[in-house]
Amino acid sequence: FYFWYRHEIKGEARGSLSKVFTVKNTILLIFMGIGCQFFITGIMNETQKYFSKLFADYVKQVSQLVGGNIIIVLLLLLIIAPITEELVFRGVILHKTNRYISFIGANIIQAVLFGV
Repeated sequence: FYFWYRHEIKGEARGSLSKVFTVKNTILLIFMGIGCQFFITGIMNETQKYFSKLFADYVKQVSQLVGGNIIIVLLLLLIIAPITEELVFRGVILHKTNRYISFIGANIIQAVLFGV
Protein backbone atom coordinates (compact mmCIF):
# COMPACT_ATOMS: atom_id res chain seq x y z
CA PHE A 1 0.00 0.00 0.00
CA TYR A 2 2.90 2.35 0.60
CA PHE A 3 4.03 2.07 -3.01
CA TRP A 4 0.45 2.47 -4.24
CA TYR A 5 0.07 5.55 -2.06
CA ARG A 6 3.34 7.05 -3.34
CA HIS A 7 2.22 6.41 -6.93
CA GLU A 8 -1.15 8.08 -6.32
CA ILE A 9 0.24 11.33 -4.87
CA LYS A 10 3.15 11.64 -7.30
CA GLY A 11 3.52 15.20 -8.55
CA GLU A 12 1.00 16.75 -6.16
CA ALA A 13 1.94 19.78 -4.10
CA ARG A 14 2.61 19.07 -0.46
CA GLY A 15 1.81 21.34 2.44
CA SER A 16 4.00 22.14 5.39
CA LEU A 17 3.54 20.17 8.60
CA SER A 18 4.47 23.25 10.61
CA LYS A 19 1.22 24.88 9.46
CA VAL A 20 -0.80 21.92 10.74
CA PHE A 21 0.99 21.10 13.99
CA THR A 22 0.94 24.46 15.71
CA VAL A 23 1.04 24.60 19.50
CA LYS A 24 -2.64 25.56 19.62
CA ASN A 25 -3.73 22.72 17.30
CA THR A 26 -1.62 20.18 19.17
CA ILE A 27 -3.09 21.16 22.54
CA LEU A 28 -6.62 21.09 21.12
CA LEU A 29 -6.06 17.64 19.60
CA ILE A 30 -4.70 16.28 22.88
CA PHE A 31 -7.70 17.58 24.84
CA MET A 32 -10.10 16.34 22.19
CA GLY A 33 -8.52 12.89 22.32
CA ILE A 34 -8.75 12.78 26.12
CA GLY A 35 -12.37 13.96 25.97
CA CYS A 36 -13.27 11.31 23.40
CA GLN A 37 -11.63 8.65 25.55
CA PHE A 38 -13.68 9.67 28.60
CA PHE A 39 -16.86 9.75 26.51
CA ILE A 40 -16.30 6.27 25.04
CA THR A 41 -15.31 4.87 28.44
CA GLY A 42 -18.57 6.22 29.89
CA ILE A 43 -20.61 4.62 27.13
CA MET A 44 -18.78 1.32 27.56
CA ASN A 45 -19.37 1.35 31.31
CA GLU A 46 -23.10 1.94 30.82
CA THR A 47 -23.55 -0.70 28.10
CA GLN A 48 -21.51 -3.29 30.00
CA LYS A 49 -24.46 -3.75 32.37
CA TYR A 50 -26.67 -4.96 29.53
CA PHE A 51 -24.16 -7.02 27.55
CA SER A 52 -22.12 -8.79 30.24
CA LYS A 53 -21.54 -11.96 28.16
CA LEU A 54 -20.32 -9.91 25.20
CA PHE A 55 -17.89 -7.97 27.40
CA ALA A 56 -16.64 -11.17 29.02
CA ASP A 57 -15.84 -12.55 25.56
CA TYR A 58 -14.16 -9.26 24.65
CA VAL A 59 -11.93 -9.40 27.74
CA LYS A 60 -10.99 -12.99 26.88
CA GLN A 61 -10.03 -12.01 23.30
CA VAL A 62 -7.94 -9.03 24.44
CA SER A 63 -6.19 -11.20 27.04
CA GLN A 64 -5.20 -13.67 24.34
CA LEU A 65 -4.02 -10.87 22.07
CA VAL A 66 -1.70 -9.24 24.58
CA GLY A 67 -0.64 -12.51 26.21
CA GLY A 68 2.15 -13.19 23.71
CA ASN A 69 5.66 -11.85 23.36
CA ILE A 70 5.50 -8.23 24.49
CA ILE A 71 7.96 -7.01 21.82
CA ILE A 72 5.88 -8.50 18.99
CA VAL A 73 2.62 -7.22 20.51
CA LEU A 74 4.02 -3.68 20.83
CA LEU A 75 5.44 -3.81 17.31
CA LEU A 76 2.08 -4.88 15.88
CA LEU A 77 -0.12 -2.56 17.94
CA LEU A 78 2.01 0.57 18.06
CA ILE A 79 3.81 0.59 14.73
CA ILE A 80 2.47 -1.76 12.05
CA ALA A 81 -1.30 -1.39 12.63
CA PRO A 82 -1.43 2.44 12.66
CA ILE A 83 0.87 2.83 9.66
CA THR A 84 -1.11 0.28 7.66
CA GLU A 85 -4.41 1.91 8.62
CA GLU A 86 -3.21 5.35 7.58
CA LEU A 87 -1.81 4.16 4.27
CA VAL A 88 -4.88 2.13 3.33
CA PHE A 89 -7.77 4.26 4.54
CA ARG A 90 -6.52 7.82 4.54
CA GLY A 91 -3.84 7.36 1.93
CA VAL A 92 -5.34 5.24 -0.81
CA ILE A 93 -9.11 5.13 -0.22
CA LEU A 94 -9.55 8.78 0.74
CA HIS A 95 -7.28 9.99 -2.03
CA LYS A 96 -8.97 7.88 -4.73
CA THR A 97 -12.54 8.75 -3.70
CA ASN A 98 -11.65 12.43 -3.34
CA ARG A 99 -10.88 12.49 -7.07
CA TYR A 100 -14.51 11.73 -7.91
CA ILE A 101 -16.53 13.22 -5.07
CA SER A 102 -16.17 16.02 -2.53
CA PHE A 103 -13.75 15.73 0.37
CA ILE A 104 -16.59 15.40 2.88
CA GLY A 105 -18.15 12.53 0.92
CA ALA A 106 -14.79 10.85 0.45
CA ASN A 107 -14.01 11.23 4.15
CA ILE A 108 -17.37 9.70 5.13
CA ILE A 109 -16.81 6.74 2.80
CA GLN A 110 -13.31 6.02 4.15
CA ALA A 111 -14.58 6.39 7.73
CA VAL A 112 -17.43 3.93 7.13
CA LEU A 113 -15.06 1.45 5.49
CA PHE A 114 -12.65 1.81 8.40
CA GLY A 115 -15.50 1.25 10.87
CA VAL A 116 -16.63 -1.88 9.04
